[in-house]
Amino acid sequence: MDHDLAMLEEKFVTIIDTSSNEEKVHYKAWKRSNRLGLMLMRMIVADSIKTTLPKIESAKRFMGLVGEHSQTAESLILGH
Repeated sequence: MDHDLAMLEEKFVTIIDTSSNEEKVHYKAWKRSNRLGLMLMRMIVADSIKTTLPKIESAKRFMGLVGEHSQTAESLILGH
C-alpha cells in the first residue's frame, strides 16, 4: 500500500458516479494515506508548534506548515 501517497500528491478529483474503478481505488488509498499521515504527524509534532497551526485536512499541507512554523520558531530562539 502507498503509505506516502498523500505526501506525494495533493487531493485530486472528487469521486463521482462516473469515476472509474481505478480512480475510486486510488482515491481510497490517498484518503487512507492522508488520514494516517495526519494522525502520525499530529502525535509527534511539538505542542508549541501544534497549537499555532490551523486545522488542516491535508497531510502534505500540514507538513509544509510545520516546517514553516518550526523555522520561524527556530529563528526567534536564535535571534535571527
